[in-house]
Amino acid sequence: MKNIIILTPGLSGSSLLASLLVKAGYWQGDKTDKKLDYDTFENSGLVDINRAILIEAGIGDCYQTQFDSNWFEVIKSIKNSGHQLPLQQFYQQCNEQPGWLWKDPRLWLTLGLWQEVIDSKQVKFILLHRDLEQLWVSCIKRRQIQSKAFCQHYDQQVCEAIRQQVSALDGELLELCFEDLLLTPEESLSRLNDFLGAQLTVDDLAEAYKGRLGQRVHNRWSYLQALMIYLKNYSQRYR
Repeated sequence: MKNIIILTPGLSGSSLLASLLVKAGYWQGDKTDKKLDYDTFENSGLVDINRAILIEAGIGDCYQTQFDSNWFEVIKSIKNSGHQLPLQQFYQQCNEQPGWLWKDPRLWLTLGLWQEVIDSKQVKFILLHRDLEQLWVSCIKRRQIQSKAFCQHYDQQVCEAIRQQVSALDGELLELCFEDLLLTPEESLSRLNDFLGAQLTVDDLAEAYKGRLGQRVHNRWSYLQALMIYLKNYSQRYR
């Protein structure tokens, strides 16, 4: 069993995917970062280190709505700044578990530092993304006010950066769309099982998912609500 790193631009439904992979026997960590209403399945140690990296780089939470290609070099330079981060120690602790799972929306930025300690031959990478309209509604409901074109451009930039980084590592990458998991679960799970050598079933997915399979998360009413929020805050939009 190889380890798994889930990479995502954010708001991609990765908690569902991680929950599903935990059912397949992957280790999420002794303690996970939890929200008020759901478990993110993000190893708290990983989140703490990645958050510290972005603070040291002067990025903070800007990564959620902004993309700057210069950030990658800034982050890589941190190793020469004298700032001590327990990357190797954390990686060794994870390796004590057979088949660990890493998930954190900051990973698309911090992977350049982690690649210096991880063995990419023992890792499989999954890029999870969203349908544009569904992603835009999620962003607006999180009060990340942005035009649909801005949302699309940001998503494309992050996904391409992920592909390039995994390619540089000579890593194995599977791309999945969250909506495909919901609308065509048999086909999507077949691809995922072939990639991982797992035996996940639609029943496993249905148990992990709080909604109903066969339909998108956001319906027409959700879209109209998002549109009203967007128009109300139109002057403040990212564009």
